[in-house]
Amino acid sequence: MILLKIAFRNIIKNKKNTLFIGITIFIASFMFFISNFTMNGVENQVIDGYMKFQVGHVVVEWEAMNDIDLMDKTKYLTNVQSYNNNDMDRNNKSVELLKDIWQQNENDIDIVIPVIKKNVQFVTDDGLDSIVLYGITKKEKDYLLDSSTLNIIEGTVLSEEENTICISEEKAEINNLTIGDTMTFTIVDENGTKKKVTCNIIGIYENKAGYDNLYGFMNFDELKALYNLKYFDYAKVFLKDSDKSYVFADKIDEILSKNNASLVARDFMEASQFYTNNPKIIRSFFNIFIIMFLFIIIIGFRSTIKMNLITRYKEFGTLRAIGYSKVKCYIIIFLEVLLLSLMALSLALILSLSIVIIVNMKGNGVYVGSGAITYVMGGERFYPFIKENNIIVGIGLMVLFSLISTFSPSVKMLNTNIVDLLAQRFKKKSLLTLKKKK
Repeated sequence: MILLKIAFRNIIKNKKNTLFIGITIFIASFMFFISNFTMNGVENQVIDGYMKFQVGHVVVEWEAMNDIDLMDKTKYLTNVQSYNNNDMDRNNKSVELLKDIWQQNENDIDIVIPVIKKNVQFVTDDGLDSIVLYGITKKEKDYLLDSSTLNIIEGTVLSEEENTICISEEKAEINNLTIGDTMTFTIVDENGTKKKVTCNIIGIYENKAGYDNLYGFMNFDELKALYNLKYFDYAKVFLKDSDKSYVFADKIDEILSKNNASLVARDFMEASQFYTNNPKIIRSFFNIFIIMFLFIIIIGFRSTIKMNLITRYKEFGTLRAIGYSKVKCYIIIFLEVLLLSLMALSLALILSLSIVIIVNMKGNGVYVGSGAITYVMGGERFYPFIKENNIIVGIGLMVLFSLISTFSPSVKMLNTNIVDLLAQRFKKKSLLTLKKKK
């Protein structure tokens, strides 16, 4: 306790150094917390959109999907591989087996959603544009709307009328389309027959991430009939407990494999690494930058500490003379920096928390704009939030910072003999191992 009191007294005594060092650490800490709270929101948003629109908690897909690179961002968008037309008997048995699996595991399953996605082109005033026709069931429509994954700006998603489509705000703006306008596509069905299909726009949904704005939602059964499909392209499974996704997917895949099925099962983390890993990579870049910033501070800070200690030779000579060991003297220096670091960290944390709370209270998130940035951020807005491990890592960084910045200059000073310390004679010595002396 006495060492802590001495350290705290020295912080108050050296106001100029305290202010300079404190502001520097505050800036680094604030950057660390804000970037991590931001990436918490971005990572959650990217993965949530990926799960809801693309794969669910578990995806059951045709084995041809295994050939697509896990880092291919188009895997469940424009590069969906469906069933093999030359192996229909095996496909039939696989689908029947899958129905049995759903029944046997109905206590674990919340909802199963069959998916059809077809990438097509349509004529615009300026030439051609593309859109992903997304066959959506009423069950999936309700699920997406209830979870606010899909937000309708105008109109509706599905209609009792034939050949209707709901498009994104982005598609509508780019192509100058509105509700009541028509879109004409040329498609090629499973039999190789070309068809020209004209759809009426009945709804416009709010922009999400750029890749989620590619969809044109159509009635599932209608799209299936247009392409003469016998099955779905793949199926999304949402579980009652999402934490069981890996175990559930592994169990289903084992059953399918044992029965030589043409279907495979993957949990959302295994299905595509692009959407699950990219936010983590971006977070890592932010943290590396901040850690580099801290080490730059350390380089300058060591010189500041060294000069500060030279002026305090008599103080530490006196402490050594009355019986304080080198270790205790080092602890005092370490505690000075640690206390200052933790105080600056606390202020940065309070400010960061306040910003996050205010942003979330307003409910509109942080607007980052449209276009390319949405591919990284998962949407035009993001909603930062706090994780306990962010605070723990921040404290750990401050402890490490305090150790690294104080060790070398402190040891050099403390290996000066007591007489030279009291006389304030500075002698340059090599770095020695800290020895405990009474």
